[in-house]
Amino acid sequence: SRLEGRERLDYNPLQVRRPKDPARTKRENEKKAFYEAIKKYGSKEHKQVAKQFPEKTVENIKDWIYREKCKQIYEDEKRAVKEDGSYTVIDDAIGSIKKDVEKGENGKQTNTKESEWRENVDIEVGKRKRETLAPLDMWRDIIEDNQAKEDNKRKAKGLQPAARCENMIQSSLNWIAEFEDHPDPDICGGIDYEAIYRYFALLAEGEVPPDLDPVSAARVTRLLSDLSKITMGSMKTNENDYMSNYKGIQSRYATDEDFNESSRSVRDFEEMSRLPGMNPLNFHPGLCTDKELDISNMVLCVKPKD
Repeated sequence: SRLEGRERLDYNPLQVRRPKDPARTKRENEKKAFYEAIKKYGSKEHKQVAKQFPEKTVENIKDWIYREKCKQIYEDEKRAVKEDGSYTVIDDAIGSIKKDVEKGENGKQTNTKESEWRENVDIEVGKRKRETLAPLDMWRDIIEDNQAKEDNKRKAKGLQPAARCENMIQSSLNWIAEFEDHPDPDICGGIDYEAIYRYFALLAEGEVPPDLDPVSAARVTRLLSDLSKITMGSMKTNENDYMSNYKGIQSRYATDEDFNESSRSVRDFEEMSRLPGMNPLNFHPGLCTDKELDISNMVLCVKPKD
């Protein structure tokens, strides 16, 4: 019959499932345990994560976390490096030219034939930033480039690097979490506001925060959604055009007719922007001052437990 024939075809005593390599299984289980520990304690609590791995030191865990962070930003790049330090990028898989470009000391780019770089070169693996079109990543790159240029200018003049204010956001969030009085989760539906502030503080530091409890996580999701709707709903045409076409600090902003450059809020914003790191994208004060937002839709009423 058809069923009997199918059973005979499916059964093959020669097809025996190979047992998994014990070393590979150990690595997979260890990696899974590592991710679970990061979800529970966050990437900043190296000692707590290290306690989950008796065979590893705290330094081992720090290096592990650092490598995992690098994987999110950088990717490997195989290079044929010449004696003068210039190199040609080659394909990882087949060892052929991936980019027919050589980067020399003068910064100029010249076409390079395969026969020219194959002799007297060392094959090395370097890192390059992953290409991304996400606006936040593009803004970060703009900030880093501008900061490097400013540091070089000050160095050329014999000046010390300017003071940085980038840590103000995470510091402020940590201070709020530490010193402000927060409602007890028992009287606000289980929402832990102190944990939420610490969560965003860690994100601002570039760390992976521990997972929030489900109720607090749902509150954050609701807040972010509300903020997005309110912000997008309040943007004017000129503001939307500016943000959509923003390419760097040279991008021009078309002000409204009612924009008052002498107002107190504008002057305060301009004064704050003079501090290094406070307005690294050089946003126009018309985009950030004298805004009226309807926050009534953000109010979430929670019925206290009886």
